[in-house]
Amino acid sequence: MLKMNAKVVVFENALKARAQKVEESLHKEYLALLSFSDLINESQQITDELKVRPLDTELSTRSTLLLKEISERIGGQFKMLEELKSSIDERLRELQ
Repeated sequence: MLKMNAKVVVFENALKARAQKVEESLHKEYLALLSFSDLINESQQITDELKVRPLDTELSTRSTLLLKEISERIGGQFKMLEELKSSIDERLRELQ
């Protein structure tokens, strides 16, 4: 009987892990659709939630995904600006 209970617990854990992955995936898609301004608003909302309730798995996951999305967008903008700078520098060299 103990062996059967262990299998049930493992199965329940697998179901919880699967549900969490689905939720993470959906939230990641949601964040990808938001404008940068909306991402900042979302971060403010999470900050406000952290002030009134303790950190839990759901809030931690949302925070992590939000930070990753902001970081990816800022990183992409930085790369674009670096490429623009290189292009301008190259054109200036050509004009000299």
